[in-house]
Amino acid sequence: MGLIVRTAHKHGSPHLIGMGGMVTTLRWQRMLAKELRRIFPDAMLVSGAGLATEFRAGLFNWIPELDAIVHSEADDVILQVGQDALLSHKIGRGLLNLLEPKVYAGDRPADLDALPLPAWDLLAADVDGFPVLETYIKNQIWGLEANNSSATPFKMTRSLNTVSSRGCPYACKFCFRGAQGEREYGVRTAASLTHEAMYLHERYGIDFLGVLDDNCLVQAKRLEDMVPTLGRFCRDSGMRWGTHGRLDEAADLRPNGSGGFVRAARRRTQALAESGCVYVGFGAESASPAVLLAMGKGGFMLANGTENVGGYDLPKTMLEGYRNTVEAGLHGNCTWIMGYPGEGLRELQHSVAFIAWQKTLLNNPAAVNSRMFTATAYPGTEMFKNQKVQARLARGFGLSFDAAGEPICDNALLAYCLELDDATKVLKDKNGDDVYYGDMTMAQFEKCRNLVDAGKTEEILSL
Repeated sequence: MGLIVRTAHKHGSPHLIGMGGMVTTLRWQRMLAKELRRIFPDAMLVSGAGLATEFRAGLFNWIPELDAIVHSEADDVILQVGQDALLSHKIGRGLLNLLEPKVYAGDRPADLDALPLPAWDLLAADVDGFPVLETYIKNQIWGLEANNSSATPFKMTRSLNTVSSRGCPYACKFCFRGAQGEREYGVRTAASLTHEAMYLHERYGIDFLGVLDDNCLVQAKRLEDMVPTLGRFCRDSGMRWGTHGRLDEAADLRPNGSGGFVRAARRRTQALAESGCVYVGFGAESASPAVLLAMGKGGFMLANGTENVGGYDLPKTMLEGYRNTVEAGLHGNCTWIMGYPGEGLRELQHSVAFIAWQKTLLNNPAAVNSRMFTATAYPGTEMFKNQKVQARLARGFGLSFDAAGEPICDNALLAYCLELDDATKVLKDKNGDDVYYGDMTMAQFEKCRNLVDAGKTEEILSL
């Protein structure tokens, strides 16, 4: 808090203070809100993004210091929030909020290209002279050093990030995308992304741009539009970029109805490579057909059947997508989930078999990610409504659910959400036991988890 106080001393007390983040930030938002309200009693305090979108007005019960929350996309309503903050400053915060805290409902801007670029220059240095932006630029977005389950065979020395699309048209049961448009998919044009890349390269000397879309590969035509624009700039400047997508999109494969397959004449991975992309992060999650169905990922991933690899029937679409990625000269980083409802040891071994197969395609096997997240149930997801999940949460945390399967917003739910402060950890319940939803015994799960944590994931195949 000292830095915040020193900043206010130099620039003046704020009229508006905004906080934001996923449900993983609840613990810190609660602590921060108490201190901010104590130090700045007249400021308008607002929370937005994922946490506010999940719980809406219910968040006021957990962070009573808030004056307002902004849910969903906030590009339009931030102007109204700003006007209300000015009014609050003029007439007094108490008068503005005579009735109750306010909920602002955000919406998708009509033209994403029309939005201004982020004001990175405001982060140049803090009031103590610490070079905030330069430090951020020198930290890798992806790679083993980034500690975010990404692995790359290359390094970046100066990187920044952006978003070129919002939303995702798919409906994976473990995923919450409410703050970014849910299943309503919208994109910026190739020209808009190229303009931003050119600006960031010229202004800040970046050699890598991370395009942090949930799913950048949905529209094949937009990827083709990037080839003569972003691709040309990358060839001329030496800058590279990376993004996220799905293996079925990278596969560009569909059944022909008579037992064969139709491959796209022009693959998305080819367009990506020609546009300067060198990295694609894939949320593979599982290579077990049964678990993919349970996750809500089975439709497209299983449309082309399976292919036997080392005694395991792996989805042909996933294999084809990764092959195409490697053949195009891209690095594909797959992330994985273990412990999903319905996953036994054999199902987990399917994912490990896929990881082992990936290594046979690369000159640098160490660049293959073999770490795994343990399945965590987040409020707002379909997984949170799973009967096995709800029974485990009721037993381990005392959660209650209504007839529609929605959690009762009480102290038990608050205590559970406070534990969601680190997506990489294995949750412990109120008794100190691991929270596990899969079909293995706890002894099997713990052995597999320990092997993954020790960097010995492939030894799971011998269990």
